Amino acid sequence: VNTPPVLSSVALDKTSVKAGETLTCQPGGATDVDNDKVSFTYGWTVDGAKIAATGATLSSASFRKGQSVACVATPTDGTASGDA
Repeated sequence: VNTPPVLSSVALDKTSVKAGETLTCQPGGATDVDNDKVSFTYGWTVDGAKIAATGATLSSASFRKGQSVACVATPTDGTASGDA
C-alpha cells in the first residue's frame, strides 16, 4: 500500500514583481512515509481564477499590476498525489 506524500507549505519567492520579472512557486518540505522520491506539479491563479500555466515559474506577462497571484504545488511520489 502506497501512502501519498505530504507537503508542509508553499510560497511565492517574491511579494512584489516588476514588468519582465518571473515569480517562482516554492514548495516547502515534503515527506513521504514510503521513502519514495517526491516531485511536484504546479498550478496558478490570478485574482482567484485558474490559469493555464503549469510550471514552477510564472512570467509577469501573465498578470497585471494590482492583480493577486497565487500558486499551488501538489506533491506526488509517482504513484499517489498528496494534498496541495
